[in-house]
Order: sequence, then structure tokens, then C-alpha cells
Amino acid sequence: MLAFISHIAIMLSLAVILYLIAKTLPSIDDKAPKSLSLKKHWATNRIEQIDHKVKVSSEKILRRFGIVLLKWENKVNKKVKHLKEESGKTGSDILQVESKPEEKKEEASDKKLS
Repeated sequence: MLAFISHIAIMLSLAVILYLIAKTLPSIDDKAPKSLSLKKHWATNRIEQIDHKVKVSSEKILRRFGIVLLKWENKVNKKVKHLKEESGKTGSDILQVESKPEEKKEEASDKKLS
């Protein structure tokens, strides 16, 4: 019997909540307020100006840095091309690794012995 009474109390409280919600829904207006006018603070205006200046100056600096990088890349490509042409004339490979000084001494001693 106690379980039945608790179920009835829960259902009645749920019915009351639904009734209150249904009663207040028509009074809620879905339209947004006409306009909210906020007064601009002097600090926000100054911060926006500084932000704009930082964006413009950083864009200029990055563009100039990109141009410098492209110039360096062009110089490196010319140097590599020159080295390839030079190695083609002599017949040696550009990427040839020099032997260690110890190996040079062994090669020199082998030449002296023969």
C-alpha cells in the first residue's frame, strides 16, 4: 500500500510540473529583443587598433621573410647546378664521401709497398 501511495504522489507532482510548464509557455515570446546597445569602452577600441596593426605588420614581415627564403633557395639551386656541371667535367660524383685520415695513411703505405 505504501508503494501505491508513493507512486500516486510522484504522478501528481509530475502532473503539477507539466501544468505549470504548459501555463507559462504561451507567455514566453520567441522574438529576440529589438536591440541591445552596449556602450563601447575606450580600451576595447584601442585593443582593436593594436590588433589590426599587429596583423598588418606581421603580414609584411612574413612576406619579406618568404622573399628572402626564395632568394636563398634560388642561390642554392644555382650552386647545385654549378657543382653538377663541374662534376660532369671531372667525372667524379658530388656526393663522394672522403675517406678517413687513417684510411688515407693505409692507402699511402700500400702504394709505397707496391
